[in-house]
Formats: sequence, C-alpha cells, structure tokens
Amino acid sequence: FPPGQTPPGVFPNKSGTEVTQPVSLLEWFVNFYESAKVLNPVQFVARSGDLVFIPSRWWHCVLNLEPCVAITQNYVAKSNLKESLFMMKYNSELVSGIPSDRAKDSLYEDFREALKASHCGLLSSVECEIDEVVRKHAEEEAMRKKRNRVSVSWHSVKKAKDKENFS
Repeated sequence: FPPGQTPPGVFPNKSGTEVTQPVSLLEWFVNFYESAKVLNPVQFVARSGDLVFIPSRWWHCVLNLEPCVAITQNYVAKSNLKESLFMMKYNSELVSGIPSDRAKDSLYEDFREALKASHCGLLSSVECEIDEVVRKHAEEEAMRKKRNRVSVSWHSVKKAKDKENFS
C-alpha cells in the first residue's frame, strides 16, 4: 500500500513512529486480507531470482509460500535523508538491526560524521530543516500547554464563582 493508504488492521500513531497491528502475519491475513483486497493492493508472486524493490514508507508484508532465503536492505537516499536523520537523532531506539543500545545512541553522530565527510553541503541544509521542525514543534507544544493552563484556570475561576453564587 502506498504512503497515505494504511492497510486495514494497522494503526500507526500520528508521527508514524509506533504501529499497532496484529501479532502475526497469519492473523492479519485471516482477519484483514479480504477487506484489504478491495483497496487494490499491489500483489504478486516473486519467483526464484526475482528482485523486489519496495519504496520508502510503503506498507508491505511478505508471505513465503515455500522455504526460501530473503535478503533485505534499507538505505538512506536524498529523498528520505531528513526523515532518516530525524529518526536517528530523536528515535534511535526504533531503529532495528543494531545490536546494542550504545551503538544506537551513537548512530546519529556516526552517520552525521560520515555524511559530513562526503556531502557536507547536503548535511548542512537538511540539519537546518530538522532544527526548524524541532523549533516549530517546541513552540506548538508550549502554546498547547499555555492554552491548557488558561483553560484550567478559567474553569477553576468559573467553578469558584458558581460555588459562591450557590452558597
């Protein structure tokens, strides 16, 4: 399924960093496959020697029909660099395939240094974009908290006034 078309039975959070889904692929097929078919997903049978490319952010699942060997590889391209750096910097615990928490903690800095050595200009522009997103998010969060405090204060005043008028 392309980005924006979430499969039935799959529930990502707003940021896309967490997903609630059936425990097993078999459970998904039993409970949701029929309703997914009406959405016209891309479906095919890969044969021996076939190579399958799944674009970034596409929902997908694989059902092996017979014993086989599969090799997967994730990569970072210009098109997903900002999202990849953001994930490494702020959500490294969600990155799979890295054996230790220590390695995950240094992933952003290690990747950044390698990118700086080979594509310094690209790194600078993307980091500016990330900083702007983080700044805007912090401002929005501060405004949300301020609105909540004002709302709570107003309700407290109104409740106290109502109590005075009732007594």
